[in-house]
Amino acid sequence: MRKVRINPFSTSARPEEQIEAPHDLAKVLKALGEPFQSKFGREPGPEDPLFFDPDADKPGRVSG
Repeated sequence: MRKVRINPFSTSARPEEQIEAPHDLAKVLKALGEPFQSKFGREPGPEDPLFFDPDADKPGRVSG
């Protein structure tokens, strides 16, 4: 079976690649994407972390 990674923030995904998310989940994902977009000037991509280090110059995971 072929795996398809979908960027939940994408508005240009083909319809067959889009997934429907419950309204609450969609709101949470959008809220998580806003700080990323403010910091890095672009939408998060499929390889970008949802929780990122706000002090880093490049998107990366928060180190514990």
